[in-house]
Amino acid sequence: MHTFIQTRKVINASGRMTKLGVSTPDKSIMDAMAYGASQYVIMDELLEAANKKIATRIGIPAACICSSASSAIVLSIAAAINKSNPHAIQRLHQTANDEKKEVILLKGHNIDYGVPIQTMVELGGAKVVEVGSANSGTARDIAYTITKKTVAILFVKSHHAVQKNMPTLTQVIAVGRKYDIPVIVDAAAEEDLKSYIDFGASLVIYSGTKALGGPTSGFILCDSLEWSQNIVAEYTGIGRAMKVGKETIYGLVQAIDNYYTLEKKISISNEKLTEYAVELTDAIPGISAKIVFDESGRPIARVELIIEEQVYGKKASELIIALENGNPAIFTRNYQANLGKIVIDPRPLVVTDLLVIKNRLIEESEK
Repeated sequence: MHTFIQTRKVINASGRMTKLGVSTPDKSIMDAMAYGASQYVIMDELLEAANKKIATRIGIPAACICSSASSAIVLSIAAAINKSNPHAIQRLHQTANDEKKEVILLKGHNIDYGVPIQTMVELGGAKVVEVGSANSGTARDIAYTITKKTVAILFVKSHHAVQKNMPTLTQVIAVGRKYDIPVIVDAAAEEDLKSYIDFGASLVIYSGTKALGGPTSGFILCDSLEWSQNIVAEYTGIGRAMKVGKETIYGLVQAIDNYYTLEKKISISNEKLTEYAVELTDAIPGISAKIVFDESGRPIARVELIIEEQVYGKKASELIIALENGNPAIFTRNYQANLGKIVIDPRPLVVTDLLVIKNRLIEESEK
């Protein structure tokens, strides 16, 4: 008999967020995880085979499975510093050699995605060297900052990062190639699994959970087998605290297979979203709704609600608290709440969730 922990029901209109469990894997992924969990395996052989299968599926030289995208950042940085040196791997934070431990990061990319990305870089043994300013940066800024201590350039492809007045990834890669510095791309929530390696990035980091809907996991795409081997070697050092389980490996491989073989399911079409925005605007005084698209260029449409406090009766910040404290708890996307805006992300939703959200918005306006 199963004993399940009981928590409040959640309607996730926020997106693929770690704090809400990110995603809900489909049955084929859960079946793969159950199979993996029921087997005894030689973990080194399983990881090697899975890494090869992912690389072959995507059409790249090599790959490496990790426990999360955050751990992938740590392992990538550590591998850039340590290469295949077993002494350095096992004494990452004890070695006094600081000759080549600096990672260049655009100031506009020094984000907090639930944890400061700088913390992950430092956990990997490096020191962050910021370039540019809070709202601008150039490839030239990066080039002028490279020294003999530079071990890598980290580029963040994320809606959290500053989008305007920033160099493109191809421009940054060109700088890296000119000075023989590897470029590591944090593309945790991205859906494009091929282009960044094709552009010339050395390593590209993904979440296995966000766009792919797999288990809690991450993976790194590598432009060479040497990179993958060096990252795997980190499991005898700092990577031991981030080891990935057999069931996760099976589930992630299945998720990547599904990505290439199954038609992507869309529960709520853009047309339905447009109708919903009009419906909310017409039905609820003080709310104006419209369709907006993802800040970082991904093909994701969302519904933005502009809350007029004097008419609606609540500030956006007060409405967010009320929605989250209810049952079911409704979580929206709130990066511009200070401007009176909240956003509904349809990807985790089904059509019936839209009605529940609408009714709650009406109820809160009447309190």
